[in-house]
Amino acid sequence: MIGWIKNKKRRMSRKALAAERIVAREIDSDERPHRAKFWLAMEIVDDEARRDERGHIKLYPLPAADGGGQAEYAGINSRWHPEMFSQLHQMDPARREISAAAYIDGYFRKFLKGPWKSPAVEYLMMDACFNRGPGGATVICQWALRQMGFVLEADGLWGTKTRGVLAGVQEDTNEVQEFIRRFREARESYEQASDPVPMIKKAGRDESSDFWDGLVNRWNETTTFASSIV
Repeated sequence: MIGWIKNKKRRMSRKALAAERIVAREIDSDERPHRAKFWLAMEIVDDEARRDERGHIKLYPLPAADGGGQAEYAGINSRWHPEMFSQLHQMDPARREISAAAYIDGYFRKFLKGPWKSPAVEYLMMDACFNRGPGGATVICQWALRQMGFVLEADGLWGTKTRGVLAGVQEDTNEVQEFIRRFREARESYEQASDPVPMIKKAGRDESSDFWDGLVNRWNETTTFASSIV
């Protein structure tokens, strides 16, 4: 198991590994195993984070139209994650990265139970859950699966049928690769959708949004990373 984790970690992005080396000396030895445990969440933290000159996660003031409150640490904002935001604000900057990763991992697993057999699928679902909530991530997943030919309702409910279909997809490398492609398409469709699932709140952004280019870059980066760990 340890060897498997090490091999998967070698596939992490260079910037994520570089950031890890910067702060590694400041992390207690008993925390280092957790960095391996949360390696997928660490990639999300690295994609989200703004860093200071020492490589530590720093406070990022959010634009008024962002919808996430006044500020964030690595995507953990003051509006939707106020308690964790406050903890990150008060803690030693050297500990913010592992703490943020542990929080993202825990948030994901609280709402979206596995089985997670493919790190690539797990990573995409974790990233979407953190960015669009468990309901949004579920709709995106369901849309992707429907585009693959599976028959299921896109209702935003993480039920046994959705979990079962996704578990089957994870058994086949070719299907995982197709899921990655379809998931990328579904994220864009979800963002543009007006209101196909009434109980799921969406940003309703499109190409006219000031945030669109950043969203597209993020989706492309997550797709590339997921493809690299199939």
